[in-house]
Amino acid sequence: MDSVPLGIPPDQWISYVDYRFKEKTQETCKRNAEIRKKQIVSHIGSSKPNSRRRAEMPGRGQLYLATHRNEDGSYVNEAAKEICEKIELELSQSTVDESEILPNDAVGKVLGKEHSGRVRCLGLGAVPGRDFRQTRHRYSDLNASSYNNGSCSSQWQEKYNQMLNAHNQIQENYREMMNAFKAYMIMKEGRIPEEFAGIFVSPPHSTSSDAAS
Repeated sequence: MDSVPLGIPPDQWISYVDYRFKEKTQETCKRNAEIRKKQIVSHIGSSKPNSRRRAEMPGRGQLYLATHRNEDGSYVNEAAKEICEKIELELSQSTVDESEILPNDAVGKVLGKEHSGRVRCLGLGAVPGRDFRQTRHRYSDLNASSYNNGSCSSQWQEKYNQMLNAHNQIQENYREMMNAFKAYMIMKEGRIPEEFAGIFVSPPHSTSSDAAS
């Protein structure tokens, strides 16, 4: 704690050293090191978070391929090569929008169901319950509309009738208002001033009998 590096506030350095030397922290680091040794498919994601890469690449499939290839185009290892080739095949045969985060996109088909605590290629904090939720809602709405195809026509007819009735009511209200305004002008002025004559016209789409009256 006394060996504070240049440019770092002493209180922050003391807090950091205290954290690193805690028994719980050292146990976590040891466990993570053992987990990394068992990792079959490594990646070259470096320190750039996947959340930033998502804005640059269309979908999880492309992101997975980009983080498991070296700069020369070779794969990080044979296990990664096998998975990437399967993902490439799925992308070429896909019938869904691979730019969407879907449970059945190329990555989901090749690597299987997601763990409840993460979504592959989306970085820290991503979980299926939240990141797949909007997708499920879209599919639910689509399925509902497909099941209700038979009643769709009658529903739209009913909506059209409601809109038509509302339109007719607006026209009727407009005519009543203008008639009342015209009567008021005649009562006050004895006539309709020329500058106001143009406003006493029928509303758009009125019938010929309306215009005549």
